[in-house]
Amino acid sequence: MSKYNSIYGAHCALLRRRVKNNFNYTLNQTLPEGMAVGVAFAEVLRGESLMVAFPLAIGVAIQNIPEGATISLPFRSKGMSSGKSFFYGMLSGAVEPIFAFITLILSSFISSILPFLLSFAAGAMLLVVVEELIPEVHLDNRNSFGTLGIIFGFLVMMVLDNIF
Repeated sequence: MSKYNSIYGAHCALLRRRVKNNFNYTLNQTLPEGMAVGVAFAEVLRGESLMVAFPLAIGVAIQNIPEGATISLPFRSKGMSSGKSFFYGMLSGAVEPIFAFITLILSSFISSILPFLLSFAAGAMLLVVVEELIPEVHLDNRNSFGTLGIIFGFLVMMVLDNIF
């Protein structure tokens, strides 16, 4: 095996691992995010202000952009067309509105166990972030863009939470 093939093979294996990790992260995060948005809009139907659900929906929509990019950019870098790469990135978030709608419909039936379901979902998101994303961000040790991105995302959500 030539040096080129072994380097290329290692690069492809790393790319596959990153795509798999990003897909698992996206799936594990989009389900609970959809549930959270569905619960927020269920509260709106029960008489709460739209300002209960609006900041959450905006925050989820904003952070879906980099989530879609983490799925589509590796495909694009390997030669897939821009349209197809974008489609796969967009498809990664398609679960969210589906689960938001399902949770909205079922919210009156599952309201007693909803806090437990959302706690489980939050724990699953934290596990994925701590176990997969944070170590992945610091693999190259060359910059702190990942850490700055986490801080910036936290600040944006805090601003949205306090404005509305």
